[in-house]
Amino acid sequence: RKRMHGIVAGTITREIDRGDRGSRGVDRFELATHLCGAADGPDLAAGTAALEAARVAYRTAPLVSTDWATRALDLLPEESCVRLDAEVLLARSLFNGSRPRSASDAALTAMPRLHGPERSRMASIAVNGFYMAGGIEEALNVVEHELGIGSSNCPLLAMRVHLLAQLGRVDEAIDGIALAIESVEGSHVAQVIALSHLLHAGNLLSRRDVTAEVIHRFDNLEAPLGSRTGFSIDAVRALDYIFELRESGALDAGEQRLANLRDAYGSNAETSLGGQVEAAAVQAHWLRGRWDEALAAAQNAAFDLARYETTILISAIRSVEAIISAERGMKQDALALEPALISPISALDSTVALARVRIRRVADDDAGAVALLSHWFEHATAPRTFLGNARLAEEWVDLEEHSGHVQSAQILAELVD
Repeated sequence: RKRMHGIVAGTITREIDRGDRGSRGVDRFELATHLCGAADGPDLAAGTAALEAARVAYRTAPLVSTDWATRALDLLPEESCVRLDAEVLLARSLFNGSRPRSASDAALTAMPRLHGPERSRMASIAVNGFYMAGGIEEALNVVEHELGIGSSNCPLLAMRVHLLAQLGRVDEAIDGIALAIESVEGSHVAQVIALSHLLHAGNLLSRRDVTAEVIHRFDNLEAPLGSRTGFSIDAVRALDYIFELRESGALDAGEQRLANLRDAYGSNAETSLGGQVEAAAVQAHWLRGRWDEALAAAQNAAFDLARYETTILISAIRSVEAIISAERGMKQDALALEPALISPISALDSTVALARVRIRRVADDDAGAVALLSHWFEHATAPRTFLGNARLAEEWVDLEEHSGHVQSAQILAELVD
């Protein structure tokens, strides 16, 4: 069999050299298939062909690219100068193929031999991959190490502010905001990454000045429709509009961003951005009262995101599913979701808390619901958004009124204070 692969590979190579074949992707895949099939141990020609096939597949089929890059690393001799190229491509393909934790591991493998912009790009993959997979401490460790060895401040300083805020280290996060904003420069990709992290941090820390500055910077970025940068901006802005609801018409604007994404890109790349598009869509359906659509979208998204190692927003999606189930009196469905409602980041704390309160109420455990609410307002250990507090305050008032307590208005006034 190896001999037959070798004969076919030789024929294809001669045809390409004579110009009888082009350098089309299909020819590269065919050549790589036969050279790899003929290889017996390390083989530079086979490994190089596999790497070229990975490059061809990268833009349109990142997981196919991942398979070819892995095969290249299996075949390239240890001393080959192109092994590093294969390692870098593997990390990028895993990330774009929605395998964030695996992408982080691959990026960390390649980083020690990289310098300058290429190392910065790999560091961004490592940090964002860990973050998307819920590894906030791991992400921060990478940021601190890279800053310590003098890597580019953009987007590292912005990442640091956001991660510190998510971990509840509020004073450190606030102290770093000004320098992080000042550091936003360089390529569009680096700026979008930095601004995305700063937007999340500004929301979480209730810093309207930060979110206003970030949105202004986003609006001034030139990102041609259809580019990866344009996708990132629309996804981040959609999530921001729909989750924060800072202004009149925010939900309309968020849904328009989602429509832009569907029109320009379809649904193929959604999970490569940490589940932002899915989470925003589920939230929009819920807020609009489209509960059937919200449940269907939530169930599909949670399954896909878990399969894709993209776990950071699963709790937000599952929380909406639990809230709707509780509102519909689907007690067993709501209770079944309760063990999964664990917030990996501070930004999701209020959403998860609301879902857990609703589950306690549908289970006729008003005392448990009150205990959760009391703990929320009396033991704040992380930054809390105004919208999150308002929703939970409203929930507590409703619970008190349902129980026949007449001091509900007084309780709400004290909570708002």
